Amino acid sequence: MKTKFRVLVGAAAFAVLTVFALSPAMAAPAGSYSGVADGTALSVSLSAPGGDPILSVDAGITHAEVDSTPHAAGSGAGVVQLPQTVAETDAPPDDTRSAELLSQVIGDPSTAGLEIGIARGTSTSETSGDPSSVNVGELLAVNLNLANLLGTEDFAVRSTSDVVVDGQLVTATGHSDEIVITLQLGDELVSPVCDLLDTLPLGLGEACDSAVDQAQALTTVVTIRILPATVECVYDGNTGLASVPTAEAALLSVQLFDAAPISVSLGQTIDLLGGSPLHINAIVSDVSTSVNGNEASARASGLALELFEDPLPQVRLVASDVTCGVSGELPVEPPPVPRTPVTGGALPPIMLGAAALVLVGLGARRFAKVA
Repeated sequence: MKTKFRVLVGAAAFAVLTVFALSPAMAAPAGSYSGVADGTALSVSLSAPGGDPILSVDAGITHAEVDSTPHAAGSGAGVVQLPQTVAETDAPPDDTRSAELLSQVIGDPSTAGLEIGIARGTSTSETSGDPSSVNVGELLAVNLNLANLLGTEDFAVRSTSDVVVDGQLVTATGHSDEIVITLQLGDELVSPVCDLLDTLPLGLGEACDSAVDQAQALTTVVTIRILPATVECVYDGNTGLASVPTAEAALLSVQLFDAAPISVSLGQTIDLLGGSPLHINAIVSDVSTSVNGNEASARASGLALELFEDPLPQVRLVASDVTCGVSGELPVEPPPVPRTPVTGGALPPIMLGAAALVLVGLGARRFAKVA
């Protein structure tokens, strides 16, 4: 009898679990939603004196997007100009890809070349379970050389773009790591500039002469430090509202030669050495956020920079530029159903489970009496 009783109880429990398993899952946000994120670690272009373009590089570029279709897609690029370092995914079905190149050169080192130790892109997009897209683009051990007239020390860049659905929340995040770039110029370009700097009230002429005397081929002219930048946008499917986004733009310090670094505050535009070949113009830590009910967006741009004028090569650089956006809409509530006498029809899942347990109880009692 005990064995039969246990079998009946087990059957009832299985019936209840089956009913709930067949009921609609409520993990993902109800209604429609979408999220997008983008990251640019570094975009740089070089022009010869006079303005003729020499080299253009977009490094550490990422993208992510998710919607309630469900659909998820993304990409991670070590260098956009090197297709072998670009990984792209599009789900469904779930997909993970990576792309990597070692020891690559972009351009012609005798004129303008970018030497890369590692260029890597990775991307994962999934729609089984909660949709998500996670992407990384990065460069390691990078240096630039422009015919021994302009160069850099080794540096690294990395950005990430993610959109993740977790229960009722849709979160889009863009991020760029810290970047430190040291730009160097050939002595034959810098020496005449030192004399000019002696006439300016910044005390840089002596620092310029000292840097030239110490250098062998290239003189360190400017060191730029950009701290991490991050944006995050969130939509809540419980309320149908988006939160106020967070946005943190990179801070910046500029060090000319070996002089003390010049700190730059949030949202500042700086203009140094105007009228000289070492002219530096920068827009720093430009941040914007927006929220309007069920949608939100944000942008954080660490640095937009223009360096040098004739007779020096011109450099245009954008670093740590990240964005995000989310939106959603709750399902339209159906009109109320008029009350009618209960004459039959499908029972709610919980009532079916209760009925199963009652039947098992009655059966067990009958078996107990028989025993």
